[in-house]
Amino acid sequence: MRVSGASEPGSEDVPNEDWWGATSSVIVVLDGVTVPGGMASGCKHGTPWYVHQLGIRLLSRAALIPDMPLDEILGAAITAVAQMHWSSCDLSSLGSPSAAVAMLRADGSSAEYLALADVTIALEAAGGLQVITDDRVAATVADVVHAGADQGEQIAERRETHRNRPGGYWVAAADPEAAANAVTGTVTGLTRAAVLTDGASRAADMFGESWEFTIRANPEKLIREVRSREGFDPRCEHYPRFKVSDDATAVTWQA
Repeated sequence: MRVSGASEPGSEDVPNEDWWGATSSVIVVLDGVTVPGGMASGCKHGTPWYVHQLGIRLLSRAALIPDMPLDEILGAAITAVAQMHWSSCDLSSLGSPSAAVAMLRADGSSAEYLALADVTIALEAAGGLQVITDDRVAATVADVVHAGADQGEQIAERRETHRNRPGGYWVAAADPEAAANAVTGTVTGLTRAAVLTDGASRAADMFGESWEFTIRANPEKLIREVRSREGFDPRCEHYPRFKVSDDATAVTWQA
């Protein structure tokens, strides 16, 4: 089995809030949620710290405890990281660190997957090509115009009314209940897979590349293609989006 990955920040001026790690059988990809301008974070550590702490726990538990379901692994990891900084940080704040989570664990030709918030897992398996994503975040901001002056205020409002609530969307933050609301499943006959943050999945779900290309492309090549398309639309007019360039992470797996 072969695993390849690449990650690139959306801006040279802002730290990459994505994280990825892999073994020969487990892939974990996290997309840290950016705190909108003007919103207090409530945490002195920050999103890069959070995704690193959460990511290493997810990867190690998924690899070392193969019989533990991925949603249970995620719930335990969320709890463990929350315990690290609950006494020093306000974890009830909407600006406290959070992340979208994608996990894939392969056992021979079968595999388990988990997706929480706006991440994508593309699988080439016995049933054909499957694309798994959790689109509940996008649904809550579908009517928010990215160029509006009150974008940050609108996003903050949506977080307050929809984040980690029934009928809204779920992300990994401090409440392990989010893990029980992840999209999970299994596939058989797995031959290829790609695990992507939304900054990388833009290649297919925004810029029109095929999922076949996306799942087979070298991760670095895929991100270069995304950056090229973004460069041709710097004002976000042809492809409406919240960020000109977002942190982009792609990890591929091949049997």
